[in-house]
Amino acid sequence: NLILTQLHLLFLKFHNRCLDTRLAKTLAEAQRLTRWHFQWVIVNDFLKAVVGAELVSQVLQGSPQSQRSTSTSRSMRTVR
Repeated sequence: NLILTQLHLLFLKFHNRCLDTRLAKTLAEAQRLTRWHFQWVIVNDFLKAVVGAELVSQVLQGSPQSQRSTSTSRSMRTVR
């Protein structure tokens, strides 16, 4: 899939740019920054397009309507 390939390349270049510009001082820090940006794109673009902005907002805010009734469910936490 061309879109996924381009997205993968974008995050690879972002990771390398973090190191080249010293935005990240270590490899682990560059990985963390890249992961955070990837997660932001998933939550704020992909999930909103797939399930709708209202449901994403409910889940991120911990709304009771968005919680599963089973004891094994976990609520989503925002990345800080």
